[in-house]
Amino acid sequence: MGMVELVTSQGGRFWSSARVHIGDQYYDMDALNEAQAAYVAAKLNEQGLSASLAGRGTVEAGGLPPIEEVFPDMNKEGNKRADAP
Repeated sequence: MGMVELVTSQGGRFWSSARVHIGDQYYDMDALNEAQAAYVAAKLNEQGLSASLAGRGTVEAGGLPPIEEVFPDMNKEGNKRADAP
């Protein structure tokens, strides 16, 4: 997993990485291909916008391919979940 060193304005240093949990697996955001990163970004925007509506409605990202096409290993036994982003 790719770790990135971050530096605060006060000079403090720490290491960080970004992962996304899909199905039963964690994916390193730096290792996603362009289609996977776009899919994750669209779903995160969808979730954020829906949360901002505070129960008054939901937002669905249109035109996204099925998750199984974007993340082919989701088809492996034990990795497919209906509630995956």
